[in-house]
Amino acid sequence: MLRNDLILSQGNDLVFENGDLSVGGSDEQHISHLLLSSPLDWLQHPLTGVNTVAQVNGSNTQRLKRNIIEQLKLDGYLVKRLSVDADFLIDLEVE
Repeated sequence: MLRNDLILSQGNDLVFENGDLSVGGSDEQHISHLLLSSPLDWLQHPLTGVNTVAQVNGSNTQRLKRNIIEQLKLDGYLVKRLSVDADFLIDLEVE
């Protein structure tokens, strides 16, 4: 699913082109924000967020994978491939 939204820089600042806000494909940006955010970060959707940073200190990669799949599904994505290695590096492909 290709979503369009305001484009943000690596530092999450708004990107401007020709004096206007830049709009473009934003799936990667949405997924990144979902993985890095924690529940209660989004006021309108308090249960949204995977909180990967906190889960990295744990040892349960299965729970992390389940949480990623659930959160992405709730946001309208279908996870085609997901792996989390011993260093908690996430390899993800969505549709």
